[in-house]
Amino acid sequence: MKPIFSVPGVYHGCYIIDALFRSTLECFYDKQCVGKVQSYVESLVLFRPRVLDASLKIMKQKIGVVYIVTATIGLIGGLFTALKIVVPNLVKFIDYLVRRCAIRKMNPQISIESIRR
Repeated sequence: MKPIFSVPGVYHGCYIIDALFRSTLECFYDKQCVGKVQSYVESLVLFRPRVLDASLKIMKQKIGVVYIVTATIGLIGGLFTALKIVVPNLVKFIDYLVRRCAIRKMNPQISIESIRR
């Protein structure tokens, strides 16, 4: 496949960051090359919105069911994770309170007023 527009010194790769680090970007130091890139980008911007609008409408229809299922599964998974963290700590705290009350009932504190009488 022949590229539509070739920019000298720009590397093409799988990841954008790899392409950026390996590129020399020599085109951006030449006014003619920058002008070509700008005109190419402007032609893309003028052409794409109609195609993009149509594809977004299709994506909204297709993603509806998939999004609902995925969001529901994610919500349930998040709730389970939160409950796994909260419930054991809550049970420990309630157990602490129950034991504390039981100890107080067994050993009532003697106050100074009860000794004077």
